[in-house]
Amino acid sequence: MIAELGVRAQRNTTELNASDTSLLDLKSRQESVSGVSLDEESINLIRFQQAFNAAARYITTVDTLIDRVVNGMGATR
Repeated sequence: MIAELGVRAQRNTTELNASDTSLLDLKSRQESVSGVSLDEESINLIRFQQAFNAAARYITTVDTLIDRVVNGMGATR
């Protein structure tokens, strides 16, 4: 009876270890699918910053051209 109890305890320990391993594997898979990649977020942040800078330069150029046109038209007398 004691030997059978020892066998059952060993089997339960083995099953618990297998369950823990499976749980860790599933959590790892879930995080790989739903997790946030800091590298990808950094790349996107740099891309958005460069787009913002390009738009700001464009607006500054258009503003300068409009200023030249408006102020240049009134000074021809």
